[in-house]
Amino acid sequence: MANSVATGMGSPRYAKPIIRASTESNPKTDICMLTSTGGDKIILPLPTNIGSSTVTSWEQADAGMAAAVLDQKNLADSAKETFSQFQASLGFKAKSMAANLILGDGADKALAKRSGQIVNPAKENYFLGSDFRSFSLVFNLIPINAGDTKTYKEAILALQRGSLPSVPQGQTGRMMKYPDSWNIIFQPGEFLPKYKEAALVTMAMDYSAAGKTYLHKGGGPVQINLTLNFTELTVLIKEEVGNEAYG
Repeated sequence: MANSVATGMGSPRYAKPIIRASTESNPKTDICMLTSTGGDKIILPLPTNIGSSTVTSWEQADAGMAAAVLDQKNLADSAKETFSQFQASLGFKAKSMAANLILGDGADKALAKRSGQIVNPAKENYFLGSDFRSFSLVFNLIPINAGDTKTYKEAILALQRGSLPSVPQGQTGRMMKYPDSWNIIFQPGEFLPKYKEAALVTMAMDYSAAGKTYLHKGGGPVQINLTLNFTELTVLIKEEVGNEAYG
């Protein structure tokens, strides 16, 4: 990754100064913008990894006779057949229980094998809902001077403050205010994922990313690996995917 040139900028659009770390090769493109509800705006080089996943929850369960009843188009005409099937399954289960009671565990399986049949569980997959999307962003920050080091430190502290709750009365306060949430935008981002507003749940800084803790003459680290783990605040639904929406 190219070295970076970092500068601090102020803007009347945001409550706090913009923390800008742009790439040396092209300072106006290939950036990741992180804007918090607390008023912070941080501009970093693109992370080394950008990904997106969609997860839905399903559960397998035995549908059994309930599914058989619901599948009948004419309940009145099929009631006799359904009841007959129900009796047959109850009879087989009763024989299996009796076999286990008399002959011990496993007798029901032996019965099933010799009879060549089992009770059809009629398993089906049932949709339970969508899971919250989580994603990680990893930044390789390579300061080349004291200004870079200072700006990266400011960015890390802003991210850390934004991920934590506030207690106005200090440790003696009984109420906590919610941490900030974040909006993440990539530029250019036409073909990159679009995330919903997300909470920063964990962040990790590695100041020994070069394999050992190497420092500049001024004491700043030669390289910092910054890992940010986010979880979106709301689940993604079909109507939000596509065009300029999320995905």
